[in-house]
Amino acid sequence: MGRKAWFYRQLLSYMPVFFIVISFVFFVFFQMLGEQSRQGAIQANETMIQQAMRSVDNSLKAIDQMLVQELLFNPDMSGFFNQEDQDNVYLNMQAVKAMKQFKVSNPLVDSMVLVRTQDEFVLSTSSSSNLQDYADYVFLKPYLGQVISEAKWSAVRNFREFSFNSMQHVVTLVRDAPFVTHGKGLIAVNIKVDAIHNMVQGMVNPDVSFINKAAIAKGAVAPFFSKTQNSPSVSSRLV
Repeated sequence: MGRKAWFYRQLLSYMPVFFIVISFVFFVFFQMLGEQSRQGAIQANETMIQQAMRSVDNSLKAIDQMLVQELLFNPDMSGFFNQEDQDNVYLNMQAVKAMKQFKVSNPLVDSMVLVRTQDEFVLSTSSSSNLQDYADYVFLKPYLGQVISEAKWSAVRNFREFSFNSMQHVVTLVRDAPFVTHGKGLIAVNIKVDAIHNMVQGMVNPDVSFINKAAIAKGAVAPFFSKTQNSPSVSSRLV
């Protein structure tokens, strides 16, 4: 009887240690499980951000390709650069119509403008003027006279066409025009940064993902939230 009592006393004396060890094992197990889940979520988020990057890049490339097609096959747009009369209302209206159709086909596009080199005449979807009087003169002027063989992408910048408009954050695609006979002018297409961000946000569900605005800005659309970075896939053609 005495040996049994001693055994039970010994068993009871080790019970706290037993519970501590078991608790520690469970704690380590759940910590490892949580870390594994976190790493899996991070990898999934990185994959989604990479997909968003490719989607943004493909969208920008698609806009550039459609612009080239317009310059090649749409006489209403390319004809603007071959005329010499600023008061040719019909041709100007046809060019404006072509630009509006281009905007409708590309929801990311905020605005676009045609600039003719010989008389520095500017035509946008909502106005016409001499380049020196145009709101975006400082940005557009350096491109005149250049031979732009490839698409040029600006960093993110502020833009508004009229003083009563709110300031927009845009990235701008600039191409020499017409596409074949360079040097007659240029076409600039302003892409809305907010539209790019909204497009990326629409690719993820914030209720089931750790991706947030900051993560997206650092990953998928960082080029359009910084004045010093370039697009991840078209960086060799950005300015």
